[in-house]
Amino acid sequence: MNRNHVLSAALIAFPCLAAAQTAPTVNATLSFSTTSVQFDNVTTRQNAFNLVSDTVFSDAFSLGFDADYGRITEDRNNMHMDLTRLQLEPTLHLSNGIYVGAYMQRATTAVTFLSVSLDSTGAFAGYDAGKWAVEGYVGNTTADVDMGNNSFPTLNNMGATVTLRPMENLELFAHVAKSEVQDSSTSLDLSSFGGQYDLNNGMMVYAVKQSLQMGLGGPSVDQ
Repeated sequence: MNRNHVLSAALIAFPCLAAAQTAPTVNATLSFSTTSVQFDNVTTRQNAFNLVSDTVFSDAFSLGFDADYGRITEDRNNMHMDLTRLQLEPTLHLSNGIYVGAYMQRATTAVTFLSVSLDSTGAFAGYDAGKWAVEGYVGNTTADVDMGNNSFPTLNNMGATVTLRPMENLELFAHVAKSEVQDSSTSLDLSSFGGQYDLNNGMMVYAVKQSLQMGLGGPSVDQ
């Protein structure tokens, strides 16, 4: 298992859409982030915009919509990569803070010589107790890019997040995620922790540190 990079980021977010006077109720946050990534002695930067919105139709049902755009630049080789992502999350809210739902996501990565679109689907469930919350998900990712005579492999995804709210204005979180190439021992493991603080003036400050590990291997064999 080789450690590939460590990432840190800072972000400022603005609530951008107030609740509607009649149902459904819409809430949204627009944020900007800047990120520095160290990868084998090469430093890259990423600037990104993120829109997170939630439309509440009733106490029992809501529909989340996320949209991201980011650009990664690497000055030494004069390279850049554009990233876009769209996601829908229909969610059922049960009693006592329990919720379940599904996600449908399309992410596109474009560089000078290649464009790849990834489609992800899956299910999630969580429990929110106010002062703390926990959520887990499972799903898979497929791509519509053709790599010579071989198609892009399917990825099996899973992850979990724990959130703590020790103060009214402060939220802390820890997240772990794993993606495995189907029928292979190749995997990608992500762990992160961070927090956000509400400044009570329409702005929030956000910071996160992440660690990414990649395990390389050939096809797995059951014996």
